[in-house]
Amino acid sequence: MPADETQLLYSMCLHGRAELGLAPDEYAALTMVLLRLLAFKPIAGAPAAKSQAAEKKTLIDAAPVTAGSASVVEAPKMPVLAVTATRTIAAAAAKSVPPVTPPPPGQVLHVVNPAPAAAASDKDGGSGMVRACAEAVPEAMQVLAIPVRVQADSRAEAAAGQVAEVRLVPTEDGAFWHATVQQLIQDEAIAALVRELALQSQLVARDTDQWLLRVERESLNQPGSRDRLSAALAAAGYSVRLAVEIGRVTDSPARRNAQLAAERQLEAERTIFEDPFVQTIMRDFGAKVVPGTIKAV
Repeated sequence: MPADETQLLYSMCLHGRAELGLAPDEYAALTMVLLRLLAFKPIAGAPAAKSQAAEKKTLIDAAPVTAGSASVVEAPKMPVLAVTATRTIAAAAAKSVPPVTPPPPGQVLHVVNPAPAAAASDKDGGSGMVRACAEAVPEAMQVLAIPVRVQADSRAEAAAGQVAEVRLVPTEDGAFWHATVQQLIQDEAIAALVRELALQSQLVARDTDQWLLRVERESLNQPGSRDRLSAALAAAGYSVRLAVEIGRVTDSPARRNAQLAAERQLEAERTIFEDPFVQTIMRDFGAKVVPGTIKAV
């Protein structure tokens, strides 16, 4: 397609995506976007139509019929839309059509006009040809209906699922490590990769002079990050040496923060949906809370 037409369709898709939340369901929203795209198809004489017409294979006028030759009668010209639909459907059904046996030598091959339903395509803009080709498609090639995902009226279930996905297994050392890391972050003693190492790690064991941390990603276990984290702990009053191992983490400051944030979000949404005024307008006017608009403060 030409660049200007491509840009137009692209802009229409962007506008349609922004209006998905205004439609009654996802299927209706998608249908409206597709109808808009079809409404701006190239008209006859436009550069886009000329470029597409150049791609069509034209039929050569029939030559005088002689023995052993084939005469071809030019069929009525079809719109670009009908030609495109015909090629697409024919390519999809090619595997199910048996091969055609060529005529014996010397026999004249005649190409007659298409069926009446197909010939009517000149009048109705190609819809007759599209219908005729669609009827010839095997049942297995027909479009199957896909159920539309129903959007929940509230995000309480989603927030509850986020709490379950954290899979936090609280431990005594985990609570101590979470409080220590949060204090270091508040004091701006750690940042960047050192902060990520502290947040994503789990305190497995504490000795008098050594603490054992566990991380799931090898990229966090860098000597420079360990040394800077040890220096920050020493400045906070914990003069220990850090040892890091790779393993499954079930209680880290990051997991605790994620669970606390999910619980706050769930509580905020519960407060909104249990509000008497909100319940009244939802019951009397069919109002719905737009998902993602409730924020915990």
